[in-house]
Amino acid sequence: MQPYHKTQGIVLKTRKYSESSKLLTIYTRELGRINALAKGARKIKSRFGSSLEVFTESKFLFYKQPSAGLYVVSQSQILAPHKALYSFQDKFAAASVMADFLYTHTIQAEAHEELYRFFRASLKELELTEAPQNVLLSFMLKFLTVAGYGLQLKTCSSCGSGAAESGRDCRLSAKHGGVLCEACSRKEGDSVVIGAAALKALSFLQEKGYKVTANLKLDDTSSDEIKKVINNFLKYNYDYELKSLRVMEEIVK
Repeated sequence: MQPYHKTQGIVLKTRKYSESSKLLTIYTRELGRINALAKGARKIKSRFGSSLEVFTESKFLFYKQPSAGLYVVSQSQILAPHKALYSFQDKFAAASVMADFLYTHTIQAEAHEELYRFFRASLKELELTEAPQNVLLSFMLKFLTVAGYGLQLKTCSSCGSGAAESGRDCRLSAKHGGVLCEACSRKEGDSVVIGAAALKALSFLQEKGYKVTANLKLDDTSSDEIKKVINNFLKYNYDYELKSLRVMEEIVK
């Protein structure tokens, strides 16, 4: 008898598998990130309807044979379609970056319920916001925190002293996990310079909820500096650069 699994999940990617079937990557609540085959999903009158569209959250019934590498979708029922993301180019692009981020920085078949709830809430807020870039930046910073790589911004991440004087530029080090004081900055070459305004915004985006950060006004300089910090942390901790963030910027220009 084949083992069945009931769980809810959000579709991250969808690809053609055959003339009639789809191969999906789904981030699920109980199973983590999995690959699943949906037989017949590409047919015009598919029994799955729109429940397998990217960003859609659905209830799933999967089965998997012990020797098989893929789950197979037996049933699916929509919980949250997130259709508004398809109506706005910048929101769709931001959601795509989030999905790519989650796909790249999670381990196959490793469940993380807090991360699942966080991703679901992020997509919901992205639908409602008028500032998708703020939600996206906040998502990436909060993701790093959930993953155990939260930025230390109040005190020096190297020596623990007061990190930066108000109104002055400072440096952030991925190696040490946060901001550096002036003395430690002189000893640490692999760091990113960030202005006082960007540092304040960075702290705001990391600590506050989406309802608050949506109202934050970011100038281009601060936005660019924050992105450089995030990319620096990704390169150091994951050996990865978020190229999809640049793709998003090109799309929304």
